[in-house]
Amino acid sequence: MVPRQHLAIALPEGPLLKDNIARAQWAEEAGYDDLWLADGTGPDGLTLAAVLACHTKRIRIGMAVTPAFTRPPALLAATISVLDQVLPNRFAMGLGSSSEVIVSGWNGLPFEKPLSRVRDMLIVTRSMLEGEKAYLRNVRRIGLDLEPLAAQKNFFFLELPAPTPEGLPILWEQIAREIQEKQVERLVIDSFTAMAPAFQTVGDLRTFTHVLLGKIVGASGCTTLMITEEGRGGAYASNGVEEFVADGVIHFNLVAAGDARVRYIEITKMRGTNHQMGPIPIDIGPRGIRIVHPHVRGNIG
Repeated sequence: MVPRQHLAIALPEGPLLKDNIARAQWAEEAGYDDLWLADGTGPDGLTLAAVLACHTKRIRIGMAVTPAFTRPPALLAATISVLDQVLPNRFAMGLGSSSEVIVSGWNGLPFEKPLSRVRDMLIVTRSMLEGEKAYLRNVRRIGLDLEPLAAQKNFFFLELPAPTPEGLPILWEQIAREIQEKQVERLVIDSFTAMAPAFQTVGDLRTFTHVLLGKIVGASGCTTLMITEEGRGGAYASNGVEEFVADGVIHFNLVAAGDARVRYIEITKMRGTNHQMGPIPIDIGPRGIRIVHPHVRGNIG
């Protein structure tokens, strides 16, 4: 069966909102399926998407594409969250590197390692946008069914807004309050990488995390699992915070091996132990994590 082809129209059409609204309404009435907005020339694409949402009913509106360099991940995630609400089931987000002309020439930003920038932006933005339903669905794929625990009030998912430097103290106070009120014994921060860009310096990030996890959370007897994503030389790679505050550090790696990809687990720090194991190949499936060959040590270069 040949898949149905979609008809689309490209905007913006000039700088005036009234012209773009008229064009979008014409496209919807003419039976077009999609409306794709450029972001970088003319009106701001994401703002225009919100405006057109109020003047259309059916047509899908997407970004083609938003530059990964011109918006920080916290701002992008907050904007996508709003657009997803005003355009339920009809908003598509396109993210790309853009070009040196737009990034450097028009915005005065260095156009460096574009692939790494796009990858790291996707990692952080996805982490910020993941809600409770998506989280439960994702962990169910690896054999963790948390819904019965949630029904028994033994698991709580705390939805938090995209962090900003001004809002971080309130965010941490909320986490500490929830731990005390619900007598939480295990805290999972997924993902800590999504919070890192809200800090001005790595020093601020380490100090603040040490106060929260080492003193406030630790004093309550709560154990914390802090999940970070490591880009490969990108702007939002690991900041070394895990080595500063964590008692244990476990790395998961996905390494290319010819046409296949092999997953490895490696314990790089575990306070109070003298572990000597290197990277170990694993599988992740419906029954959780399975060690493939415990006697075979990997070599991750």
